[in-house]
Amino acid sequence: SSFTYEVIVVDDGSRDQTAVKAWLCAKENGAEDAVKILLLDCNSGKGAAVRHGMLAAEGDLLLMMDADGATDLSHGLEALEAALCARCMSGAVSSSSKHPEQPQHPSRGAGGPGRSPIQDAGGYTRLGRKRLAAFGSRAHLEQEDIVTKRTRVRNFAMHGFHMLVFLVVGGQVRDTQCGFKLFTRAAAFEVFTQQRLERWCFDVEVIHVAQRLKIPLVEVQVKWCEIAGSKLKFLHVFHMALEILTVFVCYNLGLWRIRSANVP
Repeated sequence: SSFTYEVIVVDDGSRDQTAVKAWLCAKENGAEDAVKILLLDCNSGKGAAVRHGMLAAEGDLLLMMDADGATDLSHGLEALEAALCARCMSGAVSSSSKHPEQPQHPSRGAGGPGRSPIQDAGGYTRLGRKRLAAFGSRAHLEQEDIVTKRTRVRNFAMHGFHMLVFLVVGGQVRDTQCGFKLFTRAAAFEVFTQQRLERWCFDVEVIHVAQRLKIPLVEVQVKWCEIAGSKLKFLHVFHMALEILTVFVCYNLGLWRIRSANVP
């Protein structure tokens, strides 16, 4: 199966010339035809930016990732693609696993050495029609130095947040907030057309919606590093807690309903 790609940069009403810098970077690398830049009128939040980008995408596989590059793109994309393919082919990757999967080597597909997982799964188009999602995970780093280097406030907020998330989506996905998630086209359209939250906790809503739609979810370890400049503040924790409560209440009381959606 031939491989083509597009990169969608969503400028969420920024004031730092994100759109200009993204275009110049694309031009310098001769990738103008592969880069789309979406300009939102005002700052609505990360969730809104991701939703706009995912619904504007045209690919068979849709990857959302943070612009800070905290997750290793090459390793992470390969690992998530392999997990999706394994789930598509044999169901060997459990959608209810509580532990992130170890990434598989690309030559270890069912078709034998030299074949990629995508080839074994029947190509990008066939895979894109399946309802599947693979999430990058940093859960394996919780006991490593990368967590001990965080401030006490961030660690306290992290553990408190995990407790609240467990009440809403259970333990199927240990790391809901990793900004590296891969969806098939079918799954992305069904999920992101339902998304309402526009700021911090949209990831939790995305998982909750996918669970309600019975879309198989796979969690995969990725290589990740802390990037300086995080804007998370202690007061944001209260906003995040409110958003999680909103997801729980609105879906369970039927205030937010899952609507039928036809993939374009």
